Amino acid sequence: MKKLSLLAAALVVATSACTKASVPTAEGMPDIGLPAEALNTQIRVWSPDGKVLKINMPISLAVQVVGSEEVIFPRDFGNRMFRYTDEGWVEVENVPTDWGEGFFLLSPSNGGPGDWTSTRVFPWFEQTDEPILLRVFVEGKVYRQDEMTDDPVGGYVDVTLKR
Repeated sequence: MKKLSLLAAALVVATSACTKASVPTAEGMPDIGLPAEALNTQIRVWSPDGKVLKINMPISLAVQVVGSEEVIFPRDFGNRMFRYTDEGWVEVENVPTDWGEGFFLLSPSNGGPGDWTSTRVFPWFEQTDEPILLRVFVEGKVYRQDEMTDDPVGGYVDVTLKR
């Protein structure tokens, strides 16, 4: 009887592991033209809605400068999105949005609730029941002595998209 119970328990665990769609795991980093030391060191990016979101819904992003210098961003935050596939990272288009012209400046955070800003991205995927690992980047430039420098900074967040 004890063997039968253990066998039944093992069967339940094995069956549930097979029926859940596995979440892909990321390897490497997509080439976005920024050095690794420029990522997630001066800019923090997160999704206020969590790490697991619904496919084909807008993704809200919070962006905060955690370094000591101001950062200037283009209106679209220089956002880029990549989906992880069997072939590696593949860039995903954002549903076209009119971001307007120009740039805006974000000062370093003092830890207050208003020391960050937000944006949205909207990736669109054809029908799929598989979870999607999406890496979303934002990119700006250090702003020093009243002008934009050539020093790039960026941040990214990984989210999983499911039906």
